[in-house]
Amino acid sequence: MFGMDVIRMFPNLFSTMFSGMDIIFVLLAIVTAWQLPAKLASNRGHGETEEPVSAE
Repeated sequence: MFGMDVIRMFPNLFSTMFSGMDIIFVLLAIVTAWQLPAKLASNRGHGETEEPVSAE
């Protein structure tokens, strides 16, 4: 899929392609994605159900 030149040059040009803010946003996305399944599972475990509201 990628040529050997691209694979060899990627580590050398990494800092040129990505800034510090890009790396911070990627880290925040990974941390959020890592924590989200545990939080969703704990919410389901508490037996929280939505009560239907009558339309009066």
